[in-house]
Order: sequence, then C-alpha cells, then structure tokens
Amino acid sequence: MPQPNIDPLSSTVGYSNLGVFQIMGEQYDKAIESFSKAIELNPEHAAAYTHRGCAYAMTGELDKALVDHNKAIALDPEFSSAYYNRGTTHHKRGNLDTAIQDYSTSIELDPKHSEVYFCRATVYNEKGNVNSAIEDYTKAIELHLELAEIYEQDAADDVIDGYSPMRELKLKLAKAYKYRGLAYYSLAEYHQAIDDFSALIAYRPNNTLAYYNRGVAYHSSGMFDRAINDFNTAIDLNSHEAKFYNNRGTTYHSKGEIDRAIEDYKTAIELNPDAAETYNNHGIAYRDKGKYDQAIADFTKTIELNPEIVIAYYNRGTVYHMKGDYEQAIKDYTKAIELKPDYANAYYHRSKAWLYLGEEEKAKSDMKTASDLRISNTTVIDETLRDYDPAWNTVGNL
Repeated sequence: MPQPNIDPLSSTVGYSNLGVFQIMGEQYDKAIESFSKAIELNPEHAAAYTHRGCAYAMTGELDKALVDHNKAIALDPEFSSAYYNRGTTHHKRGNLDTAIQDYSTSIELDPKHSEVYFCRATVYNEKGNVNSAIEDYTKAIELHLELAEIYEQDAADDVIDGYSPMRELKLKLAKAYKYRGLAYYSLAEYHQAIDDFSALIAYRPNNTLAYYNRGVAYHSSGMFDRAINDFNTAIDLNSHEAKFYNNRGTTYHSKGEIDRAIEDYKTAIELNPDAAETYNNHGIAYRDKGKYDQAIADFTKTIELNPEIVIAYYNRGTVYHMKGDYEQAIKDYTKAIELKPDYANAYYHRSKAWLYLGEEEKAKSDMKTASDLRISNTTVIDETLRDYDPAWNTVGNL
C-alpha cells in the first residue's frame, strides 16, 4: 500500500494521514507513533487524538483509547467521528448504554454516517431491543444504497492500489442485510428475513451462511422444498459443515422423509461427533420410526454431551413411556421439570405415566399443573390417551 509523503509545511496533517494508512494496514503500533508525532507538533489537533484512540483500541488498550477520544471531543465538541469512535470503545468495554449515547450524538451531528447506524443497531441487538436494531439497520442500508447510486454515476468501481470503493460498499450492504435478516428472524418475521438473506446472496452469491440462513427461514415458514434447495447449495459450497446436514435432516423429517433425515443426521454426527442437538434430532427420527432402543441411545448420548438439554430428558421419557417403562419415563419427566419448572408438556406426560401406575392423585396434580401452565393444544389433543386409553376417564374434572 503506498504511503503519503510527509509534507514539511503541514507535518501534523502528514503524520496524521500516515497514521490512518498504517491503521488500514493493521500497523497499529506504528500508527500510534505517527499520531503521537502529529500531536507533539500540534496538541490541538483533535483528529490525531481520536485516530490514536482507535489505534489504541485495536491493540486492546481501551483506557488509553477513551482518554484520547475524550480529548478530541474536548477540543472539538462538534466532532461527530470522535463520538462514533468513543462509542465503539465503550461498546468494546461492554458499556452498552454509554455506547448508544455516543452513537446517537454522532448521528445528530452527522445524520448521513451509515456506519454509526449499523454500530448502534448492533448494540440495540445485544440489549434485546430488536425493533430499534432493525430501524437502524434499515437506515444504514438506505444510506449505503444512496451512496451506491452516487458511485455508479461517478464510475467509482475503479480499483486503485487494490482498493475498490464500490466493492467495499457492497460488502457493507451485504453485512447490513445479513444482520437485519437475523433480527427479523428472531422476531419470527420469516418472510422479511428471507428477503434480506436473498439480498445478501445477490451481493455475495458464494456466501454459504447466506444460503443456510435463508434455508432455516424457509423451513420456519413451512417452505420445505425451498429450504432443502438452499441447504443443498450450502452443502455444495461447503460439504464439511455439520449443521448444514443437521438442518437439512430436520427439513426432510418435517416432510415425512425420515430415512433421508436419518442419513443427514448420521453425516452431521460424523462431521461433528460432539453436537448434542444432532443426536437429539437423530433420536426423534428413530422414535418416529418406532426404533425405540436406538432413540433412547441417541437421547442418552445427547444428555452425556450436554446434561442441561431439557428436551433430551423429555424425549427419552416419551420413548420409555412408549415402551411401557413408566417408572423410567417418570424419572426423565421429573428431571426435565427440575431443569425447567414451567415445562407443561412434561407435567402432562408424567400425569399419564402416573395413571398407568395407578397413582391417580399424582396424575391429577400433574394434570392440574399442566393446565395452569397452559399446555399446548397439540399436546392436549393426544389421541393415544384421549381416544384409546380408558385411564383418561379416571382423571375427572380438575
């Protein structure tokens, strides 16, 4: 990367510009030296302070970074970039509210700085304020697109010394679409998430995670064939990622193609033998095929890998239940309830197991708890018990 010559008639600016180039080249210690020289020559040069603060932050010296950003703001209270840089440092320190305050001040001073919106969105996301995050991601995308139009008019796609403004802008757009898509997904707004992942793919057509994420969103929307197509593409681009096979397996399972699901789970396990979730999914598939011993083995493996996975105890309990081992089923349901005291389905199925063992009072108590916890309609409409099990009538009115 070419470096600017130091102009002896304007050496403060020259050293400061050199420091910026050194930051771009990840030469942070040299950048600190250059900014320090600029400050020695002109102690009132606010930009040199905030830029040195950025270099300090990149080396992990966050306290020094804050001192420099504070100095820059003291010298120039209208310096929007200094607030942005200080906000980023506060973010790295985990001071999320303070970071938002600085980002907001930066935006007030410069409403067209797209990166500040993106960074504030990231902090909002970490705080769980997903709607505000989406608003900021949206604003960042709008500003990126406006700039893209300007670049296209000015033919800014030219590459100079390996640097392309348009290429960098497309990467920023792709990143913003990615994170807004993930935010939409977290709100179960799957169609918006799909649109954003599709936009990401338009900018980065070989991005495996973009296809994977869109596949997950398609699955959640019930569009299983499209989900499988995206998982196929992700696997074509990277055949060594276990979660691609795991999620394609869950989609096949949702389509009723259990054998194909099992094959994908097996591949996922081969690629990542420590993935507890995959063993759990594998066990569910075996359970649905009536292969109860294999299912129990998979749920047991899930628990060995991660004893805190509540659903694994519940699932293993249902299989013991199906095998008629009600005492063992009760043990698993009880463990699930210990880990998740509001687990309505576990209370419900434990009540059924108590009935089979003739423990009517315990069954009534569990059914009452399940009802109080608003057990799901899917569980309540349990044909096995309601239509065919005469023990159902012993529960009575709760």
